[in-house]
Amino acid sequence: MKTTEIFMKERTIIENLKNMLEVSSQKMNDGKDVPPWMLRENIELLQIYTDVSHKNREELIVSHITGLGQKLTKRESTEDYDLLKKYERFLLYVIEAYDLGYNGAKTVFARYSKDYISLIKKHMEFETELFGRSEDHLKDLDAKLLKEFKRIRGVPRKMRERAHIRIRTLEREYQKVAA
Repeated sequence: MKTTEIFMKERTIIENLKNMLEVSSQKMNDGKDVPPWMLRENIELLQIYTDVSHKNREELIVSHITGLGQKLTKRESTEDYDLLKKYERFLLYVIEAYDLGYNGAKTVFARYSKDYISLIKKHMEFETELFGRSEDHLKDLDAKLLKEFKRIRGVPRKMRERAHIRIRTLEREYQKVAA
């Protein structure tokens, strides 16, 4: 199915960003430094993907599935996204403090980024379960969802193109830091 393919490609990007953040968090937990710009870039890119197209696509799929009588909790998905936003805002403040040299900011970042990463993992498990239970319904809706996905894709297209460039740069720099 084309719709789940598109959704899963986006999810792979989010997972890669999550993994980079996990490496940073572990390094900081071990007392090592990670350039603040890399942390900021990582969080901002996660925001772009989770808050914009990925969230919209997920909500679209959930609304169509529930419209077919499938019992799902949209509330859980919405709560996850609200909590992700709060963590993102908080972590960006902590990164700023870390960049300014405040004592303890490294420890705070390591701790709360682990919670943020856990929330992303939990939400990904929710998505896996959601699509597993709804695969038959999605097959019937594939053409309709594709048309609506294209509309979503057009809105943040330039933002996504710039994000891909930023991701490639970040990945190269993380390889240097992780070594």
